Amino acid sequence: MKNKLLFRKASYKDLDAIDRIYERSHDAEAAGLTTTGWLRGVYPVRAVAEAALGRDDMYVCEIAADGIAREAFADCDGADESGRVIVATGVINQIQVDVYELCNWVYKGPDDDVSVLHTLAVDPAARGMGIGPAFVRFWENLAAEEGCSILRIDTNARNKKARRMYEKLGYIESGIVPTVFNGIPGVDLVLMEKFNGTAIQKRLREMQDEKYADFQMALIPGKERERTIGVRTPQLRAFAKELLKEAKSDSKVVNNGSGKFPGSSEAVKGCSGSSEAVKGCSGRSGDAEGAPGSVLNRTELDRFLATLPHKYFDEMQLHAFLISETKDLGECFKEVETFLPYVDNWATCDQLSPKIFGKKKNGRLVYAAELLGHIDRWLESDETYTVRFGIGMLLQHFLDADFDPAYMDRVAEIRSEEYYIKMMIAWYFATALAKQYDAALPVLLESRLDVWTHNKTIQKAVESRRITDDQKAYLKTLKRKA
Repeated sequence: MKNKLLFRKASYKDLDAIDRIYERSHDAEAAGLTTTGWLRGVYPVRAVAEAALGRDDMYVCEIAADGIAREAFADCDGADESGRVIVATGVINQIQVDVYELCNWVYKGPDDDVSVLHTLAVDPAARGMGIGPAFVRFWENLAAEEGCSILRIDTNARNKKARRMYEKLGYIESGIVPTVFNGIPGVDLVLMEKFNGTAIQKRLREMQDEKYADFQMALIPGKERERTIGVRTPQLRAFAKELLKEAKSDSKVVNNGSGKFPGSSEAVKGCSGSSEAVKGCSGRSGDAEGAPGSVLNRTELDRFLATLPHKYFDEMQLHAFLISETKDLGECFKEVETFLPYVDNWATCDQLSPKIFGKKKNGRLVYAAELLGHIDRWLESDETYTVRFGIGMLLQHFLDADFDPAYMDRVAEIRSEEYYIKMMIAWYFATALAKQYDAALPVLLESRLDVWTHNKTIQKAVESRRITDDQKAYLKTLKRKA
C-alpha cells in the first residue's frame, strides 16, 4: 500500500465523517455494489456512532487526501487541517453481542481476555486499497497491547466478501446464529474468532486438556473455570525449563509461516504515523490458522514475567515454575516479592518453590540467613498466601539440619482465621512431628494451637508413613474437643 494510513481514537468532530461513511455504505448496498446486509435507517446509523463516541471506543482510519481520488470525496467537507480524510471506522471494545453466548467457541476465556471489533465500515470510495485488512491488523495489535488474547467478530452470512477477508486474515467461523441483529430481522450472523496471544500463550493452548481443567478447578474453590486452560503440572514444569533454555539462546523462532519477527515493517504494513496515533501497530501477526508468531527470547520471557496478574491460572502456575528455576538469589527474591501479592490460591502458592533457596554446602543451607530474613516479613503479611508461602518455606527448608525450635515457635504464634493459613500450619506441625518429634510434641501438649489446627495436625500426622504406630496411637489421645 503506497498510501500511509493513520489509526486513532475518534472524537466528536469526526461524527459527520463517520455518518457519511455509513450513508455511503448504504448507497453502495442500494446500488448492488456491496452486500453487507445493513439496512438504511436501522443500522448502522448516526446514533450508533454517537453511542460509541460516548463510550470512547470508536476508532477511525485516515489517509492523506492527495493519496486518493479527490473527486470521490467532492461532497465531503474536505480534508482536515492535516490534509487527511477519514476513510474507515470501527468500534473496538469488550462488549460481546448477546448471541455470542450461544456459540461453542474454540478459544474460550473470560470476558476481560476477549476483544471485539464491531461495525467495521470502509468508505466505498476507498475500497480496494487494503484498508479493511489494515484496520483489522490495527485492532489485533491494539487488543494485544491491552492484554486480550482472544478476538471475536461477526458479520452477516450474506457478506461473502468480508467472510473471505477474515478467512485470509486467519479467522475461523465458529458458528452461524439466526437472529435479529441491531434491529435487522432475518440475519444469519456468522461468528468468527482468532487467537491473538503471545507465543507463550499459544504454547499453553496447544497443551490444553479441558477434562483436566474441569478436574483441577474442582480442587481449587473460588477459581473460575473460564480462567483455566487445563495444562498438566508436569507439562508446565517442562515448559518453564524449555522457555528458560530458549530465552538463554535468545534466537529460537516459533514458525508462523512468515518468518517475520514482531515489530518488523512487514508485520505492520499499512500502519504509520506517530506512536500515539497508531497505538496497536506493534507488529502482531498470525499464520493462516490465527496463531501468533513471536520470538521466544529473553524479551518475550521478561514481558511475560512483567505481566501480573495473569488472566489464567495456568499462566500463574507457569510463572511460579519460572521463578523456581531462577539461579540468581537476588533476582529470585525480587521475582518472588513481585509475584506473591498476586497469588490467590493454594495451588499456585505451593508450586512456588525456588531451587536456589535450598542450595546446600556440607549439608547446610547456603542462604539460610537471607531466606529467614524474608520469611520473617512474609509471616507478618496481611496477604493469606504470602503468609502460607512463608510457613511453607520453613517447612521445606528448616526442619532438617538447619532446624531451630525458635522457628517452630514462630509458626505456633501465628493467629489467623484463614483456612489456607491454618491448613499450612497443620501441615507444618505434622511434618515437624515426623522430622523433629521431640521438639514438636510440646506444641500439642501445651495446646498452643487453636482446636481446629491442633486436631488437623494430629490427623495429618497419623496419616503419615514417617511416624511410628506407637507415636500415632499416642497422638490420637491428644485430640481436643471443639
